[in-house]
Amino acid sequence: MYNNLGLCYKNVGDYKLAEEVNDKSIAIYQKLKLENSPDYSTTLNNQAELYRNLGRYKQALDLLKQVLFIREQSIGTKHQNYANALNNLALLFFDMGMYAEAEPKLLEAKTIYKETLGENHPFYANCLNSLAMLYMQLRRYKEAEALKLEAISIMKNTVGESHERYAYFLGGTISLYDILGNYDKAIENTLKANEIIKAKFGDQHMAYIDGLFNLAYLYTKTKDYKKAQAFYLQSLTYYRGQFADYFESMSEEDPISSVYYFRLPL
Repeated sequence: MYNNLGLCYKNVGDYKLAEEVNDKSIAIYQKLKLENSPDYSTTLNNQAELYRNLGRYKQALDLLKQVLFIREQSIGTKHQNYANALNNLALLFFDMGMYAEAEPKLLEAKTIYKETLGENHPFYANCLNSLAMLYMQLRRYKEAEALKLEAISIMKNTVGESHERYAYFLGGTISLYDILGNYDKAIENTLKANEIIKAKFGDQHMAYIDGLFNLAYLYTKTKDYKKAQAFYLQSLTYYRGQFADYFESMSEEDPISSVYYFRLPL
């Protein structure tokens, strides 16, 4: 019960209460001497993910190492949940800039997912996408592109082309194609992703608005300034609706540059 409650608080952004609830859950397992239980490892994992979100990486690392050890002892190294622990540890290493430590964990997780779930599964696709993100940081762009394309294909076949997760995978190619200078492909994927997000969540959703801004940025790269301006102005209108209080203090004379304050990394 405490696990679910902690996740609820985390999902609504109440990190203080989430941490308190997770601590209570951990204390209960320890009092009952259930530290080797897979359920206990789930509680530790939830707390670690909370710490990761808060940038408390050392505390998160200590907990995720415990999670990995408990799952190795309780369910073995060929189980999907052990692969999940490897994946989470790798993502933490990624956030910490420890890329050399992240790669072997992701490769091991990838092998386990392939053996337990098969290559046509969203978890396997997620792992490929994480590995692609890592390779982008290492400037191994061709390997990253191959992994991203494989992940997109898997998501298309599993969740379908109208699903938001498929849209997010498409949108996740923008930064790669920006680096490679393949702006036409970046635009194509962003347009597709935005259509899906709009149909699913409406045009007030932040992912849709960010997509508009990304399109404006990409059209400036192709020197199609007319389209770029149209998307900048459209995104600015939506941003003003979402962040009205912030925009009140900005100059009305330069509406285009104002939106740069809200641009998220591609």
